[in-house]
Amino acid sequence: MDKHIVKEILNGIVEGGVKESNGNFNFRCPLCHDSKKSRMKRRGWVLLKEERELFYCFNCGASISFKRMLKENYPTLHARYVRNRDVKEEVLRLGRKDIKLVEQPTPKNDEVEIITDDFMANSFPLYDKTIGSTGQPSTFKVDKNKLMLQYNALKYIVNRKLPKEYLNQMRICYKGKFANRLLIPYYNFDGEVYCFQGRTLTEDNEKGVKYLTNKPEKNNKIFRYYLSNPDEDVYITEGPVDSMFFDNGIATSGLLRYGTKEFDQLDFKFKKRVWVFDRDKEGLKEAVNYADKGERVFCWPSDLKVKDINELYVKKDLTKEELLDIVKKNIFTRFDAVIKLKFLQGELK
Repeated sequence: MDKHIVKEILNGIVEGGVKESNGNFNFRCPLCHDSKKSRMKRRGWVLLKEERELFYCFNCGASISFKRMLKENYPTLHARYVRNRDVKEEVLRLGRKDIKLVEQPTPKNDEVEIITDDFMANSFPLYDKTIGSTGQPSTFKVDKNKLMLQYNALKYIVNRKLPKEYLNQMRICYKGKFANRLLIPYYNFDGEVYCFQGRTLTEDNEKGVKYLTNKPEKNNKIFRYYLSNPDEDVYITEGPVDSMFFDNGIATSGLLRYGTKEFDQLDFKFKKRVWVFDRDKEGLKEAVNYADKGERVFCWPSDLKVKDINELYVKKDLTKEELLDIVKKNIFTRFDAVIKLKFLQGELK
């Protein structure tokens, strides 16, 4: 974790500022407000360890992780803290854990491989060497099905231009409930995987269920829900892949609907919502419905002949900033949005 982020958050909640001592932070405790007799007393501390920050107060006796202290007392700042964690460091740390990381959300007999940097670097050469450019098997004794899945996973990642920060989080599943699928994990506040969406990697599954999401015992099926900032504009897409191209994006996986009981029970209501539906008949129908309710909706410009955000990003060779600029310029609500969306619906008939 960048200690500058920790210090910046502390400066926003403590009285009298933050002092640094031997690499740790000292301040007046924001929980008990420290000594009432002396404003000079500073008995609150955040000790910076390798993997986490520890919060202590020698006045009220608080002893807790800094992350948990924020979660219990300052939920908005906690969301920002989680969002600003060093993603690469966290992913690598999670990736070093054994397979127990995925036993909870998937059947225990599933065989899963984490997509590492070595995998990305070696998959194409390995595929060419063992299968051959003509598609004829070589004399090497290899698991051809496993190699084919690796090849298809790499091809999907490259063709879709998936952001690099997500790659080490993904897994390929070879057998079990999620067999022949690329797994996209959902993380909770503690950086633990609690749910997966599996995207098929074989043509056989293309004709059946393309996306398969397991049912978590706790939490919800909103991708990046726990890593988003509820105080800023949040871009809500239908699927996880589209949401990856927004720094503050989440995905409903097609299961969450505005105004439903499930939506009302969310901890974060995301007051600055922008709904980004696919550019197809079903997506435009939903967009009209939401705009009519007064929700802010992204209205696809008529000259963009693509099916979703990911395809727009790839075909137009955009940056995240350029994509966001297009979306921001085309956010409408109520009458204006309905008129524009009805026009698009007519084009798709």
